Amino acid sequence: MQRQGRKAEGDLFLVLAKRTADSVGRIGVTVSSKVGNAVVRNRLKRWVREYVRRHRSDVLAGVDLVVLARGAAGVANHAAVDQDLRTLLARVREVR
Repeated sequence: MQRQGRKAEGDLFLVLAKRTADSVGRIGVTVSSKVGNAVVRNRLKRWVREYVRRHRSDVLAGVDLVVLARGAAGVANHAAVDQDLRTLLARVREVR
């Protein structure tokens, strides 16, 4: 995944995207324990999955995504997470 496809780096997340052979895309969300405790990590994963669910047709059309949370994401609010994801996913859409 890292050698092929596209990578977009933001303040809160790193997104890796790779075109798939089929029209169905997948998503993987990784939040290290360095980001925060279990409550913080699970909250971030829920927010990322919710963002992808709301924008499914734009985000997952034939693209596999890996979203890696950075340390700053642990103290970010929901609006900042949405904004960072919106920016990063717009950058990796060019993988299509």
